[in-house]
Amino acid sequence: MLLIRMILFIFPITTLDFSQDWSFFQQLPDSIVWKTSSITELLYTQTSLNLAKCALLCKVNLYCKAFYFYQEACFGLSSITADSSTNAFVRVYVKQPVEECHGDGFVYYNGLCLMISTIQLTWYDAKDYCEKRHGYLLVLDSEKKHDDMVYFYDLHYPDANDQFFVGATDEENEGVWKWIITNSSSYFRFTGNQPNNKDQQFPDNQANCAALSTSRLIDEYCLQLKKFICEM
Repeated sequence: MLLIRMILFIFPITTLDFSQDWSFFQQLPDSIVWKTSSITELLYTQTSLNLAKCALLCKVNLYCKAFYFYQEACFGLSSITADSSTNAFVRVYVKQPVEECHGDGFVYYNGLCLMISTIQLTWYDAKDYCEKRHGYLLVLDSEKKHDDMVYFYDLHYPDANDQFFVGATDEENEGVWKWIITNSSSYFRFTGNQPNNKDQQFPDNQANCAALSTSRLIDEYCLQLKKFICEM
């Protein structure tokens, strides 16, 4: 089955008018290939004259997390991506709290406002990249936040086995790990033998920057190029 890429190929292109009350929704970034969900429940399908009415249906439905509009029909979803059985290329709009998570490329999920990079940078450049977009490198300073993040990219992102720089380092004091946000907790979920100040790919350099690998943190060489995750 051809993987569905969440990019609109419907003509003519229909877009949300953000001059109206569209602060409840955001469009999934076109730059990211989204994994089609294997557990998404299609809540409803209803004929709709326009995109605005489709958005209103999702807005008033407590179980609707996202929607798409295709061939004059409205599809309400329980997840942020379209169902795997969808045979159309669609643009998906995600429900979010009013006036939250409107950064370019960011996606709202379960209280988190996240951007998974499509480029690779050093840890320092990734930190600057996030900050220039009014965010910061991801801080996973609680069990719930860590679990939610892992679930999000495992379910929706096709490269979930990649490693992503996050906002923690022990560069200032070796062995004393801190998140880049000053009021963060001291919660860290490193993998079993980590941190060990070693990077297998760069054995002659210290590993002072944290990355999320599958479901746990590892310490990595800061100047290597790696994908990263921003939050807002």
